[in-house]
Amino acid sequence: MTEQPPKLSCIITTYNRSKLLSENSLPSALGQVSAHAFEVIVIDDYSTDDTEEVVKEWQKKDSRIRYHKQEKNKGLAAARNTGASLARGEYIVFLDDDDVLVPYVLEVGKLLLDGYPKSKVVIGARLILYPEATTHQAPPTLNEKSLYTTLDDGFIIRKEVFNEIKYDEELLTNEDADFGIQFMQKYGYKSVALVNNILLIKQGHEVGSSSSWSSPSERTFLGMERYMKKNLPIYYKHGDNNETEYILRYMGRLYCQGGKVKKGIPYLWKAFRLKPMHKNFFLLLFAMGGSRIFNWYYKQYAKASRTKI
Repeated sequence: MTEQPPKLSCIITTYNRSKLLSENSLPSALGQVSAHAFEVIVIDDYSTDDTEEVVKEWQKKDSRIRYHKQEKNKGLAAARNTGASLARGEYIVFLDDDDVLVPYVLEVGKLLLDGYPKSKVVIGARLILYPEATTHQAPPTLNEKSLYTTLDDGFIIRKEVFNEIKYDEELLTNEDADFGIQFMQKYGYKSVALVNNILLIKQGHEVGSSSSWSSPSERTFLGMERYMKKNLPIYYKHGDNNETEYILRYMGRLYCQGGKVKKGIPYLWKAFRLKPMHKNFFLLLFAMGGSRIFNWYYKQYAKASRTKI
């Protein structure tokens, strides 16, 4: 009897983090409670650690795991596109190697996408585990002007979407926000099914830690500059002020954190003009004092923003 293809595909992208893959993402993907067949595809972005050996050991225990190693390190956007092209399922969920899916994600996604044929993606709430606090992040509030809908991991999407749009492999950062913009322009906000259920447990990092607070690299700056050149005109034309202000503030903060205050201040000023609120005023004020003062202030602000639930 011919084996039926799986209805669902979970795609885990990883690079040099075999321990996190084995402890977090892989067990949570395989532990999905679903009445339908599913597969787990690990996309290895040319790791140099023991990722391949670790996955092969898992494959001995579970035949649902598929493994693909990129021929070179191409970045997260290319890894996700590769995963989507290899997926046999009708519905796809992406998962970063350090994150955890709650056990019912695949089944919830399938039920909603089966029940609402016009919906292309299901987005839910998530928990972010910081060392200082655990934060609940509700699903986005969308309307006809919404553009900034980050599609990173933990959402469920129809594979057919990748026949129309893909992650931009030339972007070195913010590829998830760019994909969200492409999605909203192509399909609109009514194609998004929102649920209040927690679908993903995401690993946050301590404020000031090397993983989240180190000076942004030139790769990051180049990626953001390309992102802004590509998408800022779309924000101004179609987006609402909240989304436009956010991306301007984000770009200004990035420059100031990285010691490029002269480039950051104009972005912070534009954000303040769009939304003259206290947060933007103080970011602008401390940026004028230089990168070191700005980083001190933003570190205090970021810590205070992480409220416990």
